[in-house]
Amino acid sequence: MLLAYPDFFAAGIPCSAITPPTAAEVSKLCDTSVWMINCDIDFWAGAKTSSIKPVFNAIKKSSHRKDGVRLTSLSQVVLANGEKQGSYQQEHYTWETVTYDMHMNDHVTPYQYATTVDGNGKTISFENPEEGVISWLSQQTNIKADDSNGRSGLKSFINKIIAFFKRLFSIFIR
Repeated sequence: MLLAYPDFFAAGIPCSAITPPTAAEVSKLCDTSVWMINCDIDFWAGAKTSSIKPVFNAIKKSSHRKDGVRLTSLSQVVLANGEKQGSYQQEHYTWETVTYDMHMNDHVTPYQYATTVDGNGKTISFENPEEGVISWLSQQTNIKADDSNGRSGLKSFINKIIAFFKRLFSIFIR
C-alpha cells in the first residue's frame, strides 16, 4: 500500500518484509516515514534483518525524514502469550512486537529482544510505556512544508482521501 499510494500514507510499518522493494520503489518513499521490523533468525530468507538492512539504508539515504525512518532488529520473537519457543515460523511473527507497542506482554517492560535505530543512526529505547510504534505512528504526517499553497492541512488531507478512493475504485470499475 505504501508503494501503491505513497502520497496518501504518512507512514508504514512493514513487518517481516519478504520481497524487498526495488530502487525505483524506494525512491517513492522519500516523503514517507517507514519503520521496518525484522527478526535476525526469520525462517524466510528475505525477511531476515541482514537481508533488509540494504533496503533500510536505501530508504534512509533517499528520505527527507531521517528521524521518521526506523529499523528494529529482533533477536527472537516473543508471542503475545509470552511464549518464547515454538515453531520455527514464530520468528516470522514480528508484528507481535507491534501488538504490545515495543514492550513485553506486561505492557511496561521494554521489548528486550529488539534493537531499534533511526535514519540518523540514533538508537531508540522504549523506557516509557507510552512510547512505541503506535505513538510514533500517530505523530507522522504526509503534509509537506511546501504543500500549503494556500490550502489548509485538512483540505489537503481530504483531497488526498478523495484521490485515493477514486484511484482505488477505478481499478474495479474498468
